[in-house]
Amino acid sequence: MSTPRATPEVDAWFEALAPVEREALQALRQRIRELVPEAIERISYRVPTFVLDGPLVALNASTSGLSLITMRPGLLVTLGDTLSGVSWSGSTLRFRPDRPLPDDVLRAVIDARVAQNRRGE
Repeated sequence: MSTPRATPEVDAWFEALAPVEREALQALRQRIRELVPEAIERISYRVPTFVLDGPLVALNASTSGLSLITMRPGLLVTLGDTLSGVSWSGSTLRFRPDRPLPDDVLRAVIDARVAQNRRGE
């Protein structure tokens, strides 16, 4: 029997969002699914989290905007120029529904996180 891709709680979390936030985060969710099709989704720390050999990235919506949480505080510093023009601090990339994360940024984060998790970091 195969493992479900996402728990019902993840889908419920998305349904509770305002439509504009839901649309933006669902697009990001779909792109992450394309980049790491073997990852599963679950709620962790009250937000949708992709898991592959451990927590990979998480999504969030708050009054200050949308975010992709990398789960590793030092990772974004190492990505340097890749993050040019993107708002970030600590382990969180911030964006607005009308200005999604650039695909090269998302790909760099996902590739780095997959590599870290596979190395057990």
